[in-house]
Amino acid sequence: MKLTTTYLLTLRKQGVFNFVAEQLLHQNARAMAPGTAKCMYRAPDGRRCAIGWLMPDEVYRSRLEYIGVNELASELLTSTNPEHFRFAEFLLRHMWLLRELQGLHDAHTPDAWPVRLRMIAAEHRLDTFVIDHMAPVMTLRQERPTDLLQRTLAPYISDHEPEAVTS
Repeated sequence: MKLTTTYLLTLRKQGVFNFVAEQLLHQNARAMAPGTAKCMYRAPDGRRCAIGWLMPDEVYRSRLEYIGVNELASELLTSTNPEHFRFAEFLLRHMWLLRELQGLHDAHTPDAWPVRLRMIAAEHRLDTFVIDHMAPVMTLRQERPTDLLQRTLAPYISDHEPEAVTS
């Protein structure tokens, strides 16, 4: 599905939270400018920040990088492009939540995201189902390949020598 401003304007707060949380938890990495500690809406390696996941292709411009979400909305409101104006409307409608989700991405490492997302959800009285739903994906990603292999093979491997067969 292609993300559009028309679709975004139908989302309620829970839908915005669910979409961003799922994308960030699945990505499990910050969107950073190469060789710097600067966060980007869309990094060259394909990663995105909270707002970057929501920004339709028709709205994105590289000149919008490195400005905060408040400034982004202000910048887009001055545009004559109706898509820019509609995305600014979406940003303004959900600004409080979006600023917190952006802060989560910019200020915390991915291992802290599930706890921080729960805190944001509690503050906004939102359901945390999406975080629970993503838990198995996050667990597998954090597991070392050798541990995963051992856990997978464990039922088939005995810790002791096989018993001698007597007839």
